[in-house]
Amino acid sequence: MEPRIVARILVAAVLAPAAVQPGCCDSESDYTYTYSFYNDTPFFVHVLVPDANRLWIPPDAHLSLGTDSTSLTVVIAPGQHAEGRYSTEMVCCDGECGSVTVRRPAHGDGLDASYTPPSCGSSGSCPYVYVATAAGFARVGEALAGALNRGARREDRVPLGPLAAVDGRYRVRLAAELLEDDTFDSVALDLVDHDPALEVVADTDGTLLAVRDPVAPLAVLDAAGRDRLPPLLADDGDAWEGINAASVLDDRVRDWVTVEFPRPAPAGDVVLLVRGSNTAFLQDSYHAYIRQFGPGLPKLMRGTSAFPAYRPIVEGLLRSAGFALDVAVENLPDWKPIGTLPAIGPAGPRTVALRLSLPPSDAPTFRVRLAVLPGAWRVEQVRLASLVDAALEPRTLAPIGSVLDAPDADGRDLASDLLAHRDGRTLVVPYRHGLTVLFDAPAPAPTLSRSAFLRVEGWYEERDASPLPCIRWRNLFSAALGQNSFATFVLERLRKQEAIRLLAGLGASAP
Repeated sequence: MEPRIVARILVAAVLAPAAVQPGCCDSESDYTYTYSFYNDTPFFVHVLVPDANRLWIPPDAHLSLGTDSTSLTVVIAPGQHAEGRYSTEMVCCDGECGSVTVRRPAHGDGLDASYTPPSCGSSGSCPYVYVATAAGFARVGEALAGALNRGARREDRVPLGPLAAVDGRYRVRLAAELLEDDTFDSVALDLVDHDPALEVVADTDGTLLAVRDPVAPLAVLDAAGRDRLPPLLADDGDAWEGINAASVLDDRVRDWVTVEFPRPAPAGDVVLLVRGSNTAFLQDSYHAYIRQFGPGLPKLMRGTSAFPAYRPIVEGLLRSAGFALDVAVENLPDWKPIGTLPAIGPAGPRTVALRLSLPPSDAPTFRVRLAVLPGAWRVEQVRLASLVDAALEPRTLAPIGSVLDAPDADGRDLASDLLAHRDGRTLVVPYRHGLTVLFDAPAPAPTLSRSAFLRVEGWYEERDASPLPCIRWRNLFSAALGQNSFATFVLERLRKQEAIRLLAGLGASAP
């Protein structure tokens, strides 16, 4: 978390019970991660990590190595008449990061490499959401991004895409696949049956809107003036990822694109539709950032999440630290901010709507600007649509059954007892387990289309990667005195990745 924000929560920690007061970490050795490295090649290989890049491994060596970084690149050392490169981001818990194995491919030179994570799983993020299809469950995204710990509980509406009934029922699965426990107070299914010419989307507050006649942009230029129109025309998996760490906007390092649309006539409220997601790089950077403050910080955050200002602080830090995407409309000679896309997570893209009130102008076109922290977002599609209905009332279905595949589940139907009401009673889905929720599937009228949204209220708590209770107070307060420390940390990781890529490509030895 952004240390300036964390520092405010730490003030509350002083008033909290002693049970949540972690100690000070005395030794850097408390934070050494270990992994097994297998060099099953006839070459000397060079292992590069951001903070220690002089490690040479001889042929046929099997070693246990230590590092304080989880970013790892392996290259064949120069001068051996062969080239090869492999990079990975390791997952670590309880100090163990799994194993990396490099082999010589069966045909030709190079590296055939693989990474095996530890059995404890990856870092936490948010509950994944799946929908049942005739071919099995398909992942559509994740819920409750940013609802970290009880004090940040919130409601989320997750678009489910085309929803198919299986045996007369809709089935939605909420899975705790990452290193976390997910807690749910209520789960419901919102259905909107509508004219096939309309599209139903949720805005940044979760309000459902009906829009029509979406149009593609006329032009898209990035911060360097390069054409970025093709990646944003269609929802086809191609995307723009802002990774230019040399561009500055409003005294912050930000990459951006300007998107030009035809001006609608008559002028009025229109809706900007942005489809995208946060990147896995941003999520990994967040966990690496937290690790530098010691394993006691997540414990302390959980213990102080009852602090009344916890939720707005967390929401504010997500916006300011770069998890949000900033949107502005051109209002010559300046740009007028119109809103932000909140954190979505990397599990799947989501279309989010922002209503625009365009400034008066005789120009035939207008431009909007999407600005991101470099490395933080993938934007897959941008469109402009006409607003038809700004306050849709969906048909809400309560669960009719559920299956919890957890160790202490006793087979009871928990839906009507715990999930159908917002009454403070909660259901916990532990790490590596899931909750399948069943809903009736009423048939829509033959002439109508159906849009479905999962409405879920709850939060998640990341499991501790280490049992140690201590905090690196010096690192924490040093960062708290700086400006934009999380953004700086992300940008440094981007630059290190680029430096490693260039070094590996040139076949040069590390300095």
